[in-house]
Amino acid sequence: MKNNLKLEEIRKRVNAATDGPWKIIDGRFIASRDGMFLGDLVSRVHKARDCDFIANVREDVPWLISEIDRLNSGIDSVLYDLRNEDITNPHVVEQITENLVAVLNGK
Repeated sequence: MKNNLKLEEIRKRVNAATDGPWKIIDGRFIASRDGMFLGDLVSRVHKARDCDFIANVREDVPWLISEIDRLNSGIDSVLYDLRNEDITNPHVVEQITENLVAVLNGK
């Protein structure tokens, strides 16, 4: 439950943030897709890889949230099958196992 609350807090921050993608300008500024400057906070960052990290957060975090949602949905489906199918049948167990592997492998 605590993890779900944290994920919802993150989701709210993502939804409230300026649309992406964001980009680095002159190695110091972060700007939105339409060229609006989001701030020069990056000018205080000393390493280019940190600037790259900050600029890419706008795309990376939503992707991670969607991946968490996909995994949670797949796991819920597998748990449903385990609770509602005949798990004494080896073929059923094999199918449930294949479904779990597919979920974990992103299929």
